[in-house]
Amino acid sequence: MELTGKYAILELSHDAVRRFVGKEPRQQGGDAGVSAPRWYMIGAVQGETLGVGLWFRLIGLTTKGDEPLASMWKPDAKNVYLIWWSWLPNVTVLPEKPKDVEKMGFRPV
Repeated sequence: MELTGKYAILELSHDAVRRFVGKEPRQQGGDAGVSAPRWYMIGAVQGETLGVGLWFRLIGLTTKGDEPLASMWKPDAKNVYLIWWSWLPNVTVLPEKPKDVEKMGFRPV
């Protein structure tokens, strides 16, 4: 499927986002009883590097899990980010550009 030009929701693990922003992943057992959040990015696919990942322009960000939305990363909406395929357990392709990401539960970027 050609994804360039489509809007999508990307699901990433907390460890993937920590690596993305230059922090070490959590150590096993370090937060016993607390589940790490799942991160969800909504935005536009700008391109793809074959076998590596998607070039993605974020328009919104949210987390789901035991922790509130982490403030460790404040992406810039002007940037295009390379999101590796190996970081993505799930991608949802949207039929059109979302009209109101806040109503969808995302913090606008």
